[in-house]
Formats: sequence, C-alpha cells, structure tokens
Amino acid sequence: MQGLTKCRLVVLQSTPFCPFECSYCYLPDRDDRRCMSERVLSAVAEQILHPQWADPVPSVVWHAGEPLALRADWYDAAMSLIGSRTFPTVSPRWGLQTSGIGLDDAWLALLRRWNIGIGLSLDGPADLHDATRRTRGGKGTFGAAMRAVGRLREAEIPFHVITVLTRAHLGEADRLFDFYLEAGIRRVCFNVEEVEGAHRASSLAFAGVERAYRAFLERFLERWSACPDRIWVREFAEAIALLATDERDGFNEQTEPLAALSVAVDGGVSSFSPELLGLASDRHGSFVFGNLLEEPFAVIAERIRSSEIAREIASGVAACRASCSYFPLCGGGAPVNKLAEHGRLDATETLFCRLTRKVLFDVVLDALERGLRLTDEAVVASDGQEVHL
Repeated sequence: MQGLTKCRLVVLQSTPFCPFECSYCYLPDRDDRRCMSERVLSAVAEQILHPQWADPVPSVVWHAGEPLALRADWYDAAMSLIGSRTFPTVSPRWGLQTSGIGLDDAWLALLRRWNIGIGLSLDGPADLHDATRRTRGGKGTFGAAMRAVGRLREAEIPFHVITVLTRAHLGEADRLFDFYLEAGIRRVCFNVEEVEGAHRASSLAFAGVERAYRAFLERFLERWSACPDRIWVREFAEAIALLATDERDGFNEQTEPLAALSVAVDGGVSSFSPELLGLASDRHGSFVFGNLLEEPFAVIAERIRSSEIAREIASGVAACRASCSYFPLCGGGAPVNKLAEHGRLDATETLFCRLTRKVLFDVVLDALERGLRLTDEAVVASDGQEVHL
C-alpha cells in the first residue's frame, strides 16, 4: 500500500433530490427522493474512512443534491453513526453545500454541534441570482437565500458563498463586490459556468470570453486589494499561495485515483471529478466503479486504479504536462470538463482551465508584479475552513 494516494475528499450524496431548477445544474436524477441508508453510511465509515485508504483528516462533504431536503436530525444521526464506526485515527472534517433554503434553528444547532463548514450557493444581487437559480415553478430564490445569510450571520456561524459566474456577471465586478460587502459576506468563491454532466452549454462559450473574464477579475482584484475591510476570495488566495512558493508539484485530486471519492445514495462509488458521479458515456460506460454494499472497497479501489478511465486521465495529464506551462499550477485540469467538451479524458485545454487557471494566474501575477497590495492576511482570512466544490 505504500506510495498510494490517500483519499482527501469524500462527497456523500445524502439524497439526489433537489426542488430547484438551476439553469446550469450538472446533476441528473434530481427527482430521486431516496436518502442514504444506514448500511451505506456504515460502509463509508468502516471501509472508505479507514486509515488504509483515507487521509487522517479527510474532508467529507454532503452534496450532489440539496442536502437541506432532509431534516437536520437525519444528519445528526448519520454523522453519529459514521463517527461511531470510523477508525480513531481518522477525523472527518465535515462540509455541506446548499441553497440555504429551509435553514432553521435545528440546522443552526447542527452546524455548531458538528462544526460543519457550510457553503451557500448565491449568485449575487437578485437579478443575477434569480436569472439562473429558480424553483421548479420558475420563482426566484434570492430572498430565501438571503434569509439564510442573515440567520448564519446572526448566529455567528462562519460560512462561504459560491457564486457561479455566467456571461451576465462579467460586467458586474463592482456591483458584485459591493453586494458582498453590504450583505456582510466575507468568504467568496467563484465557479465559472461549466460544460459538464447534464449541462451541455455554457453562456461563457463565446469569442472574447478570456478578455471579458480577465477584465472582471482585474476589476474585482483592484477593489479587493484596496478595501480595508478585506474579504477572503478563494481564487485570489489560492493563486497567491501557489505563486508565492517554489513547491509546485502539480498535484490535482481530480486526476489522482482515490484522492477524491464520491459515494452515491445507493452506495455506488466514483472517483476523480465529483461531478462524474451518476454519469456515463458511450466511450467509457458508467463512472461508478462498484458498490459498497456488494463488494469490499479494496476491490473497488483496485478497479479504479487499474481502469481504462484512470489510464486515459493519466494520459491527459501527461499531455498537459508536456504542452502547457501552467501545469505546475494546475495539475492537468478537471476530467469532467475534458469529457464534456471533448468527449475524451485524455484531452488537454478546456474552457474551464483557460478561465480558472490561465486567466486567473495571469491576472494575479500581473498584480503582484505591479506591486498591488496582496498581503498574507488575504490568504489566512479563511478561518482555517476548507472549501470544496
């Protein structure tokens, strides 16, 4: 077992169900109302969260559906069960990504009790948010999301916001920055609208998007660096940290077998990009490598490592390493984006990597070279909480 990458991220699909109809959602089967059984939860604890396979402090994130579709007491029981059956030397760091709708006193108590890192999906001011994040009936969800922000702030529970940037956001850097400040949001992450899974087209796939995205980042960075009430921005913090070190080994948990694992509601196990869970392609078949209720994880792990999928991903990583000067800062991109944009896992450049790696690092490097005030406080202001997804 020496030399094998251990699992750093486990995404648990407590339920695939989601009552919303976000325009860019990648998830299939959002009408599936099942919830993860005690048998699956026990198998996760006893097999995946075992020192043979897991990092000593793995991030375990409830996601891949709307977690708040289940009651807070379900999660209390689920995490208690996992905690009672996990090996003592493995201590999960819990996380949850949600719309925040339905966040009540029971949920606030749960977040405190388990020290759960919570991320809210909030795409900016009402017009930007409601353009893409709506109910099945077509109503906007901004008001409900902001009530969640208010409840978390009042309870003094740390949270971060993930904003998905669409074409409509790119000219709104100032308005977005002011919105975060006025709303008391101090931890921000940007996801670009990606081509992945069930989402087959992105509003960012237009000629000149790199220039437009660069202008957005430059303006946001300018405002961010000049603001005395500094907020933490994942993209800037991670880029600054990487550019400030000589130790750039190109590690990428999305391309390493077992580094990131996703467990479906029924116990099916996937690896590499979490968004591959539930997907299949004519070329690769299913991206579920086995089921925890049907065979030991050791068998599934070996199947992951020896699969044609792993070989094709590794070939793509090698091609990125050979052809791209950004490789030490990236590590070979996201397999799910390569699959969606090229139909293959051994492809190289994607829209995702052009924007979130090449443009981002160019903007931050230029700012550093111009002497813009980018201090260590920006990096450490994350309160020690990891952010995934």
